[in-house]
Amino acid sequence: REVDPSPNVKAAMEEQTSAERERRAAILKADGEKRSAILSAEGSKQSRILTAEGDKQSRILAAEGVRQAKVLEAQGQRSQTILEKQGEAQGLRITAMGASALDSKALTVLSLESLKEIGAGASTKFVLPLELTKLFEGAADYVGYSRKAPDRQLSEVKDIENALGKSEDILGTIPTAAEMQAELDAIKEEADEALQEIKADGIKDQMSATQPPKELIEPKE
Repeated sequence: REVDPSPNVKAAMEEQTSAERERRAAILKADGEKRSAILSAEGSKQSRILTAEGDKQSRILAAEGVRQAKVLEAQGQRSQTILEKQGEAQGLRITAMGASALDSKALTVLSLESLKEIGAGASTKFVLPLELTKLFEGAADYVGYSRKAPDRQLSEVKDIENALGKSEDILGTIPTAAEMQAELDAIKEEADEALQEIKADGIKDQMSATQPPKELIEPKE
């Protein structure tokens, strides 16, 4: 036989059932909002960590690039200075060796040629680092219309080396293209090794290394 409760009992039971449903819905809603807030905060935290790591890596790589650029620039300036100074020394030595082989007659001819070039210019005033009478006396000696002056004694190679030094001592060791390229390759290799070390110590996966918050662990019933 079925028991039919009174209307008051039915109303009370329905009210209790509705309240229980509302309570459960409120609990589920609050729990969802809590989980969403926790996940949002955790995501913001991981985003800040990764952003900071990225900025750090960027600064390190930029500083390393500047350092390598300065090293290469200094190396290039050093090689350029060495080659320029060696070229100047070689030019001076060649000039000295060439002048040592000139006798008085050759020097007189060169002086007259220089005077001719000066006179061919458009200027009307000239500044000469010598007396014209000395130059004309040398020319007269050369053509045989004046007293005979003793010719200039030619220098021996050993005398030149005693006065100027050996060519190896003056010029030094000039680096070849292969040696300079090898040095640049060594610098590039050091830069690559430094870059690999930076990458090895770089950004790790913080997301995989982070344990889930305790609040997200399902409670045991």
